[in-house]
Amino acid sequence: MIPIISLGDNFSPVFVRPDKLENKTAAIAQEKVAAENKFIAKVDGELKVAASGKLKAAEKKISKAKLGLAKVEKSKVSTNTSPVVDAKIKIAEEAVVSGRSQLNSGATAAAFTSFQEAHQAAQEAEILIDSDVSLKTEILKIKDKGQIKLDLGL
Repeated sequence: MIPIISLGDNFSPVFVRPDKLENKTAAIAQEKVAAENKFIAKVDGELKVAASGKLKAAEKKISKAKLGLAKVEKSKVSTNTSPVVDAKIKIAEEAVVSGRSQLNSGATAAAFTSFQEAHQAAQEAEILIDSDVSLKTEILKIKDKGQIKLDLGL
């Protein structure tokens, strides 16, 4: 038996048999592992839902960017902007492919990050299209009026 000192008022020793101590330690370890697994499963489930949502958002944003580029007459998008937009859309599509692969292999957090990057790249493509078209439209309006106007929005 192993004496364990009690820190109570009377300081009397408590004796514990080593085999019972080992059994209790093993039981506590099993309970800890079970609790951790339950927590991980819950968090992983929530993360999978979040990653799936982010995937849908990224795919929708990519579709909007492609549609936006297709709707805009090529003459309304500058020759410098179009290749950049195409590259952003390609980056977004590659990030989606990578994220799906990560999701299938169980790397849920990495998949979420990839879908986030895809969404961001597609959003940047949309912004580039919108800003380029707006700028060209303003320039044409100014040319039609015969005015010189520069509004940098500062």
